[in-house]
Amino acid sequence: MAVIANSPWLASQTILSLNDCGIRTDGAVALANSPYLANIKRLDLYNNGIGPQGIAALAQADWPALESLNISTTFAGGPGV
Repeated sequence: MAVIANSPWLASQTILSLNDCGIRTDGAVALANSPYLANIKRLDLYNNGIGPQGIAALAQADWPALESLNISTTFAGGPGV
């Protein structure tokens, strides 16, 4: 996930669908810290084991264009959500 998150290719994307990709907490943190997601409007992370810390990192990310974030079935738990 860190390789994808640090890819300049992401800068041209408005939709990123990473459902069922085996993304864990460290992958979510890598996405949250990506410098290339300013144009992302929809991010789908359905059915990944992101967990509470990963969800917290995503919530703190600065994605000004984000309109939709799918984090269902990510084992976020109450504290993460």
